[in-house]
Amino acid sequence: MQFFDFMQTSLYASKAKQANLFKELKTDLLKITKNEFESKVIDHFDFISWLESKIDNKPFIEVLKGKG
Repeated sequence: MQFFDFMQTSLYASKAKQANLFKELKTDLLKITKNEFESKVIDHFDFISWLESKIDNKPFIEVLKGKG
């Protein structure tokens, strides 16, 4: 799932559907991290932790501290 497709779809989705969309996007982003060129974008913002915070319904900062 492309990030912009995700944003458009998730805006109008129910909470239950949003959780599935977050999981799908996380899976796709994890694939991207294996590509050296594409992973550079992820170095600037921890999208994976942000998605985990949405999936687990936790504050983003809490997820970051847990990885620290």
